[in-house]
Amino acid sequence: MGLKLAIIVTLIVALARCQLLPENACSDYFQYVNDGFEGLQGEVTLPSVQRGRNRIDVRLTQRGDQDPASVGTLRPYPDEASVRSTGGPAKFRISLRPDPSSGLLPKLSRLSYNDLLLCSASEYGPPNSFYNRFYEIHVSGQSQRPQRPRRPLQPSSVFDLFPGDQSGLEVKTHRRQPPPPPLAPPSTRAPNRNRNRFNPQAATTPVECGREGRLSPFIHRGKEFPRGQYPWLSAVYHKESLALAFKCGGSLISASMVITAAHCVYKMQEDRVLIGVGRYDLDDYNEDGAEMHDVRRLLWHPEFSTRVVSDADIALVTLQRPVTFNDIIGPICLWTERESETVSTSGFIAGWGTDEFGNSKTQYPRVVEAEIASATDCISSWKASAVTERTLCAGNRDGSGPCLGDSGGGLMIRRDTHWVLRGIVSLGERGASGQCQLSKQYVLFCDLSKHLTWLSENLR
Repeated sequence: MGLKLAIIVTLIVALARCQLLPENACSDYFQYVNDGFEGLQGEVTLPSVQRGRNRIDVRLTQRGDQDPASVGTLRPYPDEASVRSTGGPAKFRISLRPDPSSGLLPKLSRLSYNDLLLCSASEYGPPNSFYNRFYEIHVSGQSQRPQRPRRPLQPSSVFDLFPGDQSGLEVKTHRRQPPPPPLAPPSTRAPNRNRNRFNPQAATTPVECGREGRLSPFIHRGKEFPRGQYPWLSAVYHKESLALAFKCGGSLISASMVITAAHCVYKMQEDRVLIGVGRYDLDDYNEDGAEMHDVRRLLWHPEFSTRVVSDADIALVTLQRPVTFNDIIGPICLWTERESETVSTSGFIAGWGTDEFGNSKTQYPRVVEAEIASATDCISSWKASAVTERTLCAGNRDGSGPCLGDSGGGLMIRRDTHWVLRGIVSLGERGASGQCQLSKQYVLFCDLSKHLTWLSENLR
């Protein structure tokens, strides 16, 4: 027994020597603790839990580009039963790993209880990583009267927490995806039981299109980005015989309409298409905060044809019910004639499509910047018949760019503080093995600046 105790003490001392504790602006509720068996952890202490809903949200930040595993899952300590039964302080712990180069531990930047801010601190400047974790329990029956916290739980005007068990820099290794979830008939489909666990801050002022999220389908060699950064990013699904299959990307342009490529929904019945908004993790069908919408109307451009390379590869998808705008769901601005007065040399494409490792789709979306090619360079890359005044080319021809599954996504142009939709991903060339030829070819886009009349006549 004495030897075991000595080993534990030695381990604790060793941990303390190689890890640096960052500034802690929340010492009333949060402490760094060394656990001889679990390692170094962050510990949240509440005066007690109350009857009904109890939700704890934490946000931590770290310098540099860190592995999401640097911050574990927030859990009750020592277990949920103990937290429920005690009338005194309720503890929650989260495992932490230091930065391997500096030894610095992740820093707590926000802590919230039942959507009320307890404390906040500045985050590290870029490049940085951030991690959002939460835990929620519901206590029923008669509970002891909660103790008054050491500081009043007051709403804060700077409260900007992005709840959810998400990492600002998600998993960087890509794996084969599991089969899609079985599809239940609409009348029997189970409700999203986790919907109430995610509570993104709803818009309190008139929504402006193209606003990048405040939280700070064929993308090869792209970078992952935080959930909500491009809140218009939408997922187009097909309802197949026994499953739901992700097919294309899309862009939310109003509370009830998504724009995508015509070939993604061409000649399909409305009841065979489903649209996901607020999506991030495609492996989690019941993802907190995401909305899945049935389709009321599919309208593809009347000049679209599958017999030729079409320069009218656009479709408007009207949803059965309007979406609710919030931190992770919002529209992008459509291109206007005035936008064409400013020349753009590059744009951004985001999506879940095939990656460079051969996965049919990525679990989390990625984004890549691509140069907009001149008409001459575009024609040199494609057959002349494929390039018209209503198409444009973009790409880096270095292996990066959109690929299978990114069709329908948008070519996004930044204009000051807003994003504007310039084009729709339409076509890319594949080699004999089926791989996207992104080192040789530009990607062909449908140029929305040449379809403004059709769009204005059909927007609702």
